Amino acid sequence: MSIAIISNSIPVQKRFHPLLRDLGLTSATQVVTFVAGMVVISTFGRLLGAALLAEYLLIRRVAAWLNGTQLGLGVSLPRCVAYASGNSTRSPESYFVAATISLCIFTAALLLPFNLLPATFGRLFFGDARLQNLILPLSFFFTGLVTHAVVYGYYRGCLRMGVANILQCSNLAAVPLICLGTLFHTHSVTVIVIAMGTLTTLSSLLFALPIVRLINPSCLRIKEHVYELMSYGLRRVPGYLSGGSLFTLGPVIAAHYVSIDHVAHLLLGISMLTAVSISTEPLGLILLSKVSMMLAQNRKEEVRLCVKHLLATVVAFSVFVTVQVDVFVDVLVRAWVGPSFTGHTLVIRIVLLATPFYLLTVAFRSIIDAGSFKAYGTRNGLISVIVFLLLVGIEIIVLPAHLLLGGIAAALLIALITLAWLTQATLRLLFQVSFPWRDSISLVVLSLLLGGAALLIHWNGGFRTSVPELLIIEVVLSVLFVSALIRQDPPWLQFLCRTIFVQRDVAVEESVAG
Repeated sequence: MSIAIISNSIPVQKRFHPLLRDLGLTSATQVVTFVAGMVVISTFGRLLGAALLAEYLLIRRVAAWLNGTQLGLGVSLPRCVAYASGNSTRSPESYFVAATISLCIFTAALLLPFNLLPATFGRLFFGDARLQNLILPLSFFFTGLVTHAVVYGYYRGCLRMGVANILQCSNLAAVPLICLGTLFHTHSVTVIVIAMGTLTTLSSLLFALPIVRLINPSCLRIKEHVYELMSYGLRRVPGYLSGGSLFTLGPVIAAHYVSIDHVAHLLLGISMLTAVSISTEPLGLILLSKVSMMLAQNRKEEVRLCVKHLLATVVAFSVFVTVQVDVFVDVLVRAWVGPSFTGHTLVIRIVLLATPFYLLTVAFRSIIDAGSFKAYGTRNGLISVIVFLLLVGIEIIVLPAHLLLGGIAAALLIALITLAWLTQATLRLLFQVSFPWRDSISLVVLSLLLGGAALLIHWNGGFRTSVPELLIIEVVLSVLFVSALIRQDPPWLQFLCRTIFVQRDVAVEESVAG
C-alpha cells in the first residue's frame, strides 16, 4: 500500500519542484514584510502613543477593507495572466492594460466622494467627524495599495515570483520603515501615511516599466479582456468585502462607543492574527496560479492529493502556534509596543484563539478560487459576516460599554470559526477532500498539553516571563512537538519530506547529468 502511494506521488513531486522554490522565496518575503510591519507598529506604539497608533491601524484596516473592492482583480488578474502565459494566442500584457484602466476609473470614482464629504466619512470610518483629517491619508494609502496590486498581480500570474517578491519587500517593508523613520518626529499620522501611499505608488510604477515595454498594441483586446476579468472578479467582490469586514467593522463599530485609544487593543489583536497568517499566505499566493494551470491540464487528482496533505499540515502546526501565542501574549505585547498596552490582553487573547481557523481560510481560499468559476468564497464570506453582524448587534444592545470590546472579539472568533468550517466544506465539495481528523487529533491533544506546560511555567514565574526566558521555553517545547511529530510520522509529513528530498535528489542528478 505504502509503495503504491510513493510511486503515485513521485510525478506530483517532480512537477512541484518549481513550486517549492517559489514557496520558499515567497515565505522569506512574507517574513521580511512581517518583521517590518511589527517594527512600524512597535515604533508607533512606543514613540507616538496609543491614540496615534489606533489612528494608523484604523487607516490601514479600512484601506485593506476597501482594497477588497478593487473589482476582484486581485485574484482575476493573476488567474487570467496565468492562463494567457500558457496560451500563445493570448497576451498577458493585454490583461495588465485592461486591469490598469479598470482600476484607474474605479479608484477615482471611489475616492472622490470621500474627499468631497470628509466629515461624513470621517464619522463613518473613524467614529468621529473631528477625524476627517484622516480621509486624505486614507486616499493616498489606498491608491498605493491599488497600484501595487495590479503590478504584483501581473508578476504573480506569470509566476515571476522573484520580481513579485522584490516588489512586495519594497512596498510593504522598505517604504513604511523609511517613511516612519524619517517623519516620526512630526507626530502626524497624516504626514506619515501620505508619504507611505505616495512612495508605494511610485515604486509600483517603476516596477511596471518592464511590463509596459512588453506591450504589443496589435495584441491588445481591452474590451474583451475587461469583460473576462470582470466576469470572474466581480462575483468575488462581496466575498473579499465580507472577509475584510470581519477585521474592519469591529474596530469601526467600537470607535463609535469607546475611546480610540481603547480600540487600539482590538486592532493589535487583529494585527497579530493577520501577522501570523504569513505562515500560510505564501501557499495561496503561489497556488492560485499553479492550481489554475494544473486544472487547465486536467490534473485534478494531483491537486486533490496536495490539498489533502496541506490541510493536515495547516491544522497540525496552527494549533500549536495558537496555544503558545495565547499563553504568552502579555509577554509579546509588552516586548512589542510597551508595557502600557498590557492592561487589556483579554481582548487580544480572544482574537488570537481564531488563529487556526483563519490560517485554514487563508491557505485555501485561492485554491477554491482556482478550482471553480463559481464564487464559493463569496458565499462563505457573506455567511460569516452576517453571523458577525448579528452577534455584534445583540452585544451592542445587551452589553455595557466596558465589555463591548471583548464581545466584538468573541463575535470575530465565532465568525472565523464559521468561515473555516465553510471553507473545509467547500474543499470537500470541489476536491473530495475530507477534514483530516485521524491525522490531526493526536497532535491537537499534544499541542494542548504543551500549552498547559507553558501556562504552568508562566504562572510559576508570576506571569513575569522575560523575552529570553520565552525564547528558551519555546525552543524546548518546539523540539518536543517536532520530536513527537517525527515519531508519529503522519502521512502528510511523509508526503512533504518525500517532496522536498526527492526534489533535491532530482536536482542533483540533473546537474551531474548536465
